Amino acid sequence: DLRMSMSRVLRSDLGLRAYRRRTGHFLTPQLMQQRVLKARRLLKRFAHNHHRQILFSDEKIFTIEESFNSQNDRVYASTSQEAQDVTPRFMRGPYSALVMDWRGVFYQGAAKLHF
Repeated sequence: DLRMSMSRVLRSDLGLRAYRRRTGHFLTPQLMQQRVLKARRLLKRFAHNHHRQILFSDEKIFTIEESFNSQNDRVYASTSQEAQDVTPRFMRGPYSALVMDWRGVFYQGAAKLHF
């Protein structure tokens, strides 16, 4: 068949498949040497159980007040007065109320959750 596509020829006749090209770090010999030195330093540090003294922590900020989006928050009514009567006015201050959450994890377990 003369109308066979190129991809069909590659797949059927030649047994080839398309693969994505892989990406990687551009490592020069100097960068490779630096990686070896850093890895040896880490192994040396962790050989004496110093890794048990590391505390991993994270914090997250949560907003308490609702957000207002004039594009999405719509009220369907016959008149604007009816829309005002149905829904209260959205009160917006200069800063929205926030709560920060902090959590830590270390070798012995997890720290208590702090707000």
